[in-house]
Formats: sequence, C-alpha cells, structure tokens
Amino acid sequence: MSQPIPKHENPGWPIDGGHRAWLSTFGAWWAMFITFGWVNSLGVFQSYYEQNLLQNYSSSEIAWIASVQQCLTYSAGILLGKVFDDYGPRWLLIIGGFAQVFGLMMTSISTEYYQVFLSQAICSALGASAVMYGTVGSLATWWKARRATAYGIAISGSSIGGVIFPIMVNRLMPRVGFGWTMRAVAFIILVGALIAIATIRSNRSHAPTLFKIASYCTPLREMTFALLCLAMAVFGFGLFLPFNFIPLEGQALGMSMELSIYSIVILNAASVFGRIIPGFLADKFGRFNMMMVCTTMSAILTLAVWLPGRSNAASLCFSAFFGFFSGCYISLTPALVVEVSPPSEIGHRTGMLYFCISIGVLAGSPIAGALVEANGGDYTYLKIFAGITMLSGAVLIGVGWTSQDRIQTFEPSCWYNSDHQVRLAKCLVHINGSELELYRSILHLPPWEIRERMAHLPESEYDRVWSIIKREKDVQELEEAIAGRDLVQLALTNPSEIIENTQLKYTLLGRTIHYADEARMVTRITDDVAGNGEILISKMANFDRHASPFGLDAWKLVYCDVCYFDGDSAVLQNIYEARLREEELQTPAERARELVRCDKLKQARMNAKWMIPAIERDLAEEQAPTYLIQEESPQAESKDKEIIERLLAQQSYKQVLQRLWKQVSPAPPSWVQNIIDTQEQWGFVYYVSREVIEKHGHYWKSFWGRINNTGPPNRVSYATIHCQSSDNWRSLRMLASENWPLFQPDETLAEDDDLRKHFKEYIQNNRSQTKDGKKKKKRKRKNKDGNDDVLSPGILQNTFIVVPDEMISGSRNREERDLIDPCWVWAYDADWDSSEEETVVDGEKYQGRVKVAKWSLEAWLYAARWEGVNFKDMWLKAQQHPEKFWICYTKRLEEWDHEPYI
Repeated sequence: MSQPIPKHENPGWPIDGGHRAWLSTFGAWWAMFITFGWVNSLGVFQSYYEQNLLQNYSSSEIAWIASVQQCLTYSAGILLGKVFDDYGPRWLLIIGGFAQVFGLMMTSISTEYYQVFLSQAICSALGASAVMYGTVGSLATWWKARRATAYGIAISGSSIGGVIFPIMVNRLMPRVGFGWTMRAVAFIILVGALIAIATIRSNRSHAPTLFKIASYCTPLREMTFALLCLAMAVFGFGLFLPFNFIPLEGQALGMSMELSIYSIVILNAASVFGRIIPGFLADKFGRFNMMMVCTTMSAILTLAVWLPGRSNAASLCFSAFFGFFSGCYISLTPALVVEVSPPSEIGHRTGMLYFCISIGVLAGSPIAGALVEANGGDYTYLKIFAGITMLSGAVLIGVGWTSQDRIQTFEPSCWYNSDHQVRLAKCLVHINGSELELYRSILHLPPWEIRERMAHLPESEYDRVWSIIKREKDVQELEEAIAGRDLVQLALTNPSEIIENTQLKYTLLGRTIHYADEARMVTRITDDVAGNGEILISKMANFDRHASPFGLDAWKLVYCDVCYFDGDSAVLQNIYEARLREEELQTPAERARELVRCDKLKQARMNAKWMIPAIERDLAEEQAPTYLIQEESPQAESKDKEIIERLLAQQSYKQVLQRLWKQVSPAPPSWVQNIIDTQEQWGFVYYVSREVIEKHGHYWKSFWGRINNTGPPNRVSYATIHCQSSDNWRSLRMLASENWPLFQPDETLAEDDDLRKHFKEYIQNNRSQTKDGKKKKKRKRKNKDGNDDVLSPGILQNTFIVVPDEMISGSRNREERDLIDPCWVWAYDADWDSSEEETVVDGEKYQGRVKVAKWSLEAWLYAARWEGVNFKDMWLKAQQHPEKFWICYTKRLEEWDHEPYI
C-alpha cells in the first residue's frame, strides 16, 4: 500500500531546474554555511584554547574537542540519515538548528574543559549534523544531470563560512571576549537555520520503514559502495589536518597570529572555487573521475609543498591550492553517494559513508597532535602522515574507479547490467554529430523550448537525435535507480520494489532497458527472420501454438541469459542442468530472478527453459562460445568485448533450429514410428455433413477457407492444411495432444458409395495429368467456381473432417460457438454409411462418424515437425497401425508442464 505524501513535500515538481529546486539549493547553501562552514573554522580555537581558556591541557587533549565535533558532525548521520529517509528534512532542520544554537550559547558560558567538550563538541555538533543530513538528502531529490554542480554551489557555503567565521572570531575575541564572540556566532547560525527551515524541501515522498540491522548494513556488501567508504575514511585521516594545524605550524615558524588566522581564511576562500568548478566539471567528465584527480592533487600538494615549505609564502601558497583541490572532496562526496544509492536510501547511505569518514576525522587530529609532541614540536611527521593517508585514499578511489568494469561484469546485481546497457546502447546506435551536444546542453529546458531550439533540424534528424538522447537518459536513470545496490539482495528481501520498477526488473533479468534493443537483438541472433522474429522459428518448431513459444518473447529470454552472468559465479551450463532436473535453485541470484519474473511470459519461459541449453550445447560443439561454457572467466574487458561482438555479429540458427527443437521437445509416442516409417502422399478431403447441406444448402462454402497448396513446403501452416473457417482455425491452433485418433480403413472402394465416388471423381478432375483440353477447361471452370475448396494434401486417405452444424451457425458469435463445442470435430471413416459398422471411441458408439478431439490433429503436425520433412510427404498410411479403431485420448503433453524459470 502506498504511503501518503507528507504535506510539506511536492513530488510533482520537476527536477534539474525550476524555482523550487533553486530555492532548496539556496537554503542548502545557508545550511552548509552554518554547519560545515563553522566546522572548517575550528582551527582558530585550537590556538586560543592552548594559550588562554584551557592552557593547562596538552595540545593533544585540546585537539579532541575539534576532532569529536567534526566526528559527530559526520558520524551521527548513521542514524540521522535513516530519519531523513523516513520523515524528510523538516524536523531534522528544526531540531538540529535549535541544538546547534543552544550548544554554542552554552559554550559561551563554559569555563571548564568538560563544559566546552559537552556543549561545543557534543551538543552543537549533533545539531549541525542534523541540519547537514536534512540538507544533503533533500538536495539530491531536485537534481540529476547537474547534481554535482548543485552540490558544489550549496557546499560552497561552507567555504564562505570558513572565511567569515575565522575573521569574525579573530576580530571579536579581543574586543568583546570569548563569551560574546560565541553568542554572536550563535545568532548568525540561528538566522541561517531559519532560512534553511523555510526553503529546504524534499522532492519525494517519505514514509517510515521497519528498521533491521541486517538490511541496514547491506550497502557495505556492495563492492562499489564499500570501496567508496574505505577510500573516504582513509582520506579523512589527513584531510582536516591542514585546516586544524596550519595556523599553529605557521606560528611555530614565526608567522604572526593574525596572518596564521588568515591562512585558514585563504584556504577556505580557495575552497569556494574548489567546490563549484570541479562540481561543474564532474557533471561533464564523471564524478568519480574528478574526485580521483582532486584527491590525488591534494596529496601531492601536501607532500610536495607543505612538507618541505618553511616560509610564510610556502604556507600561504599551499593553503590556496590545497583549499581548491580539497574542496572537491567535500562537494562531490554526497554526489557520489547519490550516484550509487537508490532514492529511498540516500539519507541512510550518506550517513553510513560519513560515519566511515568520521573515524578518520576523530582519530586524525589526536594522532597528528601526538606526532608533533613526539617530534619535539616539529610538524614534519604530521605532514608526512597527512600526505600518506590522503594519497592512500586517492589510490583507493582510483581502485574503485578502475575496477568498476570488473565489478559490473561479474556482479550483475550491482553494476554489471548498467554498464553493459551503456556499452550495448553505444554499440547499437552510432552516436555522433554536433546536434547531440546541442540537445544535451538544452535537455533541462521544457520540451517546447527544446523543440524550438532544434527547429533547424529536419524531422528525421530531430527524431534520430531525440532517440539517442532518450537512450542516454534511460541509461542514466537506470544507473541512478541501481545506485550501486545489490539487486539480488533487494529482490530476496523486498521483491516488490524491483517488480514495480521496470528498469530494475529488466536489469536483474539481464534484459535491455531501451524499447528497441530487444527486438533488434532478436533480429540479429535469428539472422534474416522476417517480421518480429517469429516466422522462421514457427516454420520448424511452433508445434504447440501457445503464445508463440519460440517467437520473439522466447528469443528475448535466450538473449537475456546469453548476456547474463550469475552473480554467484555459477556458469550457465550448471544452472541449466539444475533447471532441467527441476532441482532447487541454489544460488541467490537465481532465487532473486525467480521472484521478479513475469507470469505473462509463462509459455515463452517454458520453451526458453528447454531451448537455451540446447543452443548452448549446439554452439559449444560448433562455434565454441567460451563465455558460455568456460568455468574460469577471462578478463572482464576481453569477455565483455567478446559478448558485444558476438551479439552484434550476423548469426543464423537455421542449421541448429531443427536439431534444437528435437533436443528440447518430447518425442512422439513409440507407436508413432509405425506411421513414420512409411511415407506416402495422401489425398485429404474436408467435407460437410449431409445435415449441413440439407439445412444450409451451398451456403456452407462460406464457412470454409481456401486451401493454398503452393509455395515452399516449409511455409505450410494451419492456414494451408486446414480449411475450416477462421474461427475454427483459431481454436484448432491452440491445442496439442500426446495421442491422436487412428483407424484401419478398408482398401477396397465400393463403387456404389456416392461419397467415395465423388472423392474419386474429384481426384481425377483436379489431379489428373491428362492433356485433354476439355478436362482442363472443366477443371478450370470448377476452380473458378470454387469447387476445389474441399481438397487439400492431408492426413488420411478417405477421411472426411466436418464441422458440426452448431459450430457454423450464423446466429451466434464466435465466443458463443466456441462455448458450445470448442474441442471436437466430426470425422467419417471409409464406411461411414454402412449400417452394420459401429465405431467405438472412448466407450461411445457412433454409426459412421467419429467424434475427434481437435487437438488430436495437432499430433500429426507434431510428428511432421519432429522429422523435419514436408507436410505433404508426412501423412502416412494409417493401416500400418495395428489397432482397428480410432484412438481418441485427449491427454495433454505432461512434458511441458514445468515451472517457468525466467
């Protein structure tokens, strides 16, 4: 049941623009100003506490105040993020703003270490954390294509705060004292909190969900998210050390206290540009890419500039450049979280990531302070520690970035499918042209304005560009929907979320997300199959006539599995063997796929279940597709390339299809071999009963279809074999049987049998090879009159199939006629008018005519296709069967009564 949308939310508002999005961004800027901006200014208090308020405590002990404040600002999100997911930003902003202001007010009257610690490091930090997580989560709901830019703009507020607050504290402290300085800061933070409360909204619905420890920790099982958390945590050990120790190190080297304070100002001022510009570039060149570049540069600057620098100029130069590149870390971190997170878990995952960062933040400053004391007040060890931890974090980000292809290939539940969709989309459509860049640049505009700006393009070119951009948007939305989640785990714990999201469901099943790709892929893998990919398959294997069993849907499922690698490293061959043995699906990935499969494709799944392993075996023998049969997979790049090349290559299954069909289909009953062993062409007459003629006269012909006896043998179908009306044909084609009626006719034809005489004359008139011109003209006249509508190559000699009178009554519609007697037709044996003969079928006696199950006729087609021969050469001598009477059991094929697998 859907949850009600809170009143303060407007899920209908557009994204990537609009006054609501920009208003929330404006409020987010103020929120970052009062939270991160204040946290970035804590370095100014380190020197004040050491020299004044807390001068009896060591540098390491005092550093715990800033470290705990920074740590709680980040780590509290592991709980507050879940609060945002469940309830939205409003209460987080209100309670958080109050707690931050209250904590600073209490700090202003503190005189003891524990008082400062509780008020500034605990209370104020928790309030700032609540405001921050309510802001970060909300902003993600308003932006997609320009998300990194929006975060950069918003988080630049923290840099502005980092500029203003140190100057403000430095100016006010000597004039009004510590207490009123803290109160003045608290009043400014109060104004910012009120603005944030008034402007920040979420663009999605929020509803409380059950808290489970197991599911709460699930994101850490995803490789991409786990690497991201580890990288950010390691980098956090060194990131904030320059913010906290640059003033102290500068004063130790002879820098004035005022200039040392301004080194923090310069660092934060440069960070303003470092948060906006990289964010804009990240939307163009990739958010992971930009993060890796900036974190690497931050580490290099620490080791190459700050470490050897001993002058004021070197310190200030480092502050400027480090502020620019480290700003990317602050602004892009939430954008990366959103990129690998589902919308419903943004707050939860953001809090989890920042909790990991808080470990480094908490331990970094005390470790650095201890290193300074151990080195006799020298900051060399601190700088080395900061540089190495930041460089290690940058390397881990690079590992995660470069390993995405491998993760996506062998972990389909996380990344494989989305990356594969991107590559497949680029392979299937040649993307080029300046028009694409123009379209991308105006994609955020309303549709009418986009069309107006693209009016210079011809209609066909505009449609082409639109199709390509639509495909790109589909892929982007897919990646955002997946967001690094383990879809297998999600399907096992909450399958409804995947079932309700077509993109997630298709991704888990390995299907394409763009509407044209599956049909295009079916066309490729079936070579020159006409239409929608069903005709070739139907010619040879469509015996059960159920929902196009080897048609488009079945081939889609084949494609899905050919492209799919089980997330638990099970090869397809093992999976198929287990399926065919009806064993329990062992791997979590198989169980997950089973939960989200669509019942509408039941028959196609049944057929594909038998079809895929046969293709695999056949191709393994002839074409050796290593990606299907090797247990040890090659490198991801070569494997992915091989799959793409194979899928895009022109392939033909014509040669294997008939063998495939015999492998996947149950054999006809053994007694059929008595018929199969003898092949001879037989005439087959469709006739109408005397009762129908007497009642309807010659109008009965309108209920029969014309027999098309021409064309290639492999194009013979129901329409060319059975000449009943279309209504009867439709009901015939849906049926199949394991057993069918047979009888033993009398070889001697009675000349006085009017019906047989008619049959013989008809054969002579229409099949005679004589050159008699009169007979030709006579035959031509009969053809013109439509009298040959009753002749067809057929099943049994001297067998007449009739449609019962009630089936062709014009007073009923098709549905009513089918309800009367949808399963039977009447057949007359060779001696139908002999009063002495009785025909027994299922214990019922008939004089002359036999009630025959419609689906019994299917069995003849079944046997013909089993042999892969011409239908006309397949209708065999019935007298080879030892039984005397027709066998009319109507049992369906049990072999096809399997559970679907895909």
